[in-house]
Amino acid sequence: MRHRQILDVAAEHPDTSIDELATMVPSATTELVERVLEEHGDPAADDDQSTTATESDPETTEQVDDPEAGSTADTTPSSGPTETDESGATPTDADGDLDADTDAEAGPEVSVSPDDLSEKQRDVLDAIAERPEATQREIGDRLGVSATTVGNRANSIEGFEWSERRQFVEVLLGEPASAVASADGSSDTAADATETTPANAEESSTKGEDTDTPGDLEAKLEALDERVAELEAATERTAERPETVFEDPELVHRIVHACLNSEAISEAEELRILKELLG
Repeated sequence: MRHRQILDVAAEHPDTSIDELATMVPSATTELVERVLEEHGDPAADDDQSTTATESDPETTEQVDDPEAGSTADTTPSSGPTETDESGATPTDADGDLDADTDAEAGPEVSVSPDDLSEKQRDVLDAIAERPEATQREIGDRLGVSATTVGNRANSIEGFEWSERRQFVEVLLGEPASAVASADGSSDTAADATETTPANAEESSTKGEDTDTPGDLEAKLEALDERVAELEAATERTAERPETVFEDPELVHRIVHACLNSEAISEAEELRILKELLG
């Protein structure tokens, strides 16, 4: 890892500055090198201290008089300096700090149980469990609802995040989500990069005060979805309506002029025609 590389390079080049050490380690910055040396110690400084202590403390002998033998006995120090690796720290200390940087990311916390889910929420989770890489639109096509409805049902489940849907389903339902492999043998993960959850505006604006149950909220959201679908259908019908003669301004002008000059049309009929054209 990068921390180990920094310590090794610092031990090999004891006279090198921090800026130069940063250039010797790929992707390392001056701040990172300085922080690593502060946390683990400068191995070059540790090696210098160890060498100085060895040179300044020569092996000594103590003369101990033996009253019985009438002679002296030489004694030497029983132990030397503690052996360390080239980084200046014991392997266990460095490994412990490095392991802390590579802890596995914890999965999602699930505070609900399957019994707390409505039937429609459970249908969405079952569909995700069967095809975790599917988009909201694909799941909606399978369930016969819109992609927005799928997102609303999923987000109404406490603690659910679309980006962690696979892990959430595995933890909540206790079953591993089956990944459907693509034709080349790899799982399709493009949906994770492009899929987005509904806007935050879909969330309830009365948190802490809203007494509606999840079922009531879900019913309201579905009613809104149906209303939006009706408006979209009406807009499409309007766009498909054929153009009439009254939508041509020049032709309308001629029609009005002919009506006003014609003796066959009464004044009441003229007013009625003008009202229809202007309305």
